[in-house]
Amino acid sequence: MNIGRMDGVLEEVSPNGAVVTTAAGRRTVEFSPALEVVRLSGARLGDGGPSGLRPGMNVGMVGLQLPEGGFRATRLWVYDEGESRAPAQEAQP
Repeated sequence: MNIGRMDGVLEEVSPNGAVVTTAAGRRTVEFSPALEVVRLSGARLGDGGPSGLRPGMNVGMVGLQLPEGGFRATRLWVYDEGESRAPAQEAQP
């Protein structure tokens, strides 16, 4: 396993993961049980877990690149409206 980064837009969200549209296409992301969710400014979003995430949010994340091309996010940040984000990047399997 390697550490990777991904940026994109949330399309679907569940307590255990999400579907994210990235520059390279749609990816399914698994959430770590210890996932930390923050705003880009560093403030916690809601309870600090995935419950505050909604489809349409621009996000960035770091996590583990799993065997078979999977990705497990350990920290996810939400870009506030009007904030610029890094060029779309996707973790390489």
